[in-house]
Amino acid sequence: TGVQTCALPIYKDGRELPVEISLSPLETEEGVLVSSAIRDITERKRAEERIRQSEGELRQLIDAIPQQVFVFDADWNPLFANRREREYTGLTLEQAKSKDTLARIFHPDDLKKLETLRQRMNVPFEIEARIRGKDGQYRWFLIRDNPLRDEQGRVLRWYATRTDLEDRKRAEEALRQSQADLAHVSRVTTMGELTASLAHEINQPISAAVTNANACIRWLAGDVSNLEKARAAATRIVQDGTRAAEIISRIRLLFQKSTPP
Repeated sequence: TGVQTCALPIYKDGRELPVEISLSPLETEEGVLVSSAIRDITERKRAEERIRQSEGELRQLIDAIPQQVFVFDADWNPLFANRREREYTGLTLEQAKSKDTLARIFHPDDLKKLETLRQRMNVPFEIEARIRGKDGQYRWFLIRDNPLRDEQGRVLRWYATRTDLEDRKRAEEALRQSQADLAHVSRVTTMGELTASLAHEINQPISAAVTNANACIRWLAGDVSNLEKARAAATRIVQDGTRAAEIISRIRLLFQKSTPP
């Protein structure tokens, strides 16, 4: 009793036809008889073959795309990892299906963030995380997780893609460092120019003050002190000192949030 699938030479020329044979016992007055039914399953076999071919082509496509692909069930149990994912991590297909796969390859800090997102999110999301390769080194990846839903909106599968960002991250870091170095050189250059300008501006009143101070000393040191000229020289010293102070005050305004005169 039961149902069996086989191929029988149905045609006159001996060609075989895939059929499904069912046998059922029948109790009769004459004893047990067996009822047999033979059903042509050619179309079903052709459909199954087309499905197998489609699955094979899809598997080849998933293995060929320049991204790492992971498939999870609705509860985030790993079901499949494409060839690029396995080549990078060094995991076999069976190892990739293990529940602790993520803990083995994700950076601990990034794994916590990913698990938090998966607990809170029920919609597509993306995150940058570090994944360890078979050489033991971590590289940055952009991870995108997208759900497959049924007609009622329930999640059936999660499809995840992982795009390598390590080279871009390094280029961005090199660019940031170059910009920082350029800004530092610019600040140093500007400071040098500013220092030279300040030295020139401040040196003028200071030189004038020194000259007037020497003149004042000479007017006072003579046999007959010329108090009038000494007083005039001292007045010019005060003016030179005031001018230097005004220059310094204007310089300070350059570093304040106000409009300098």
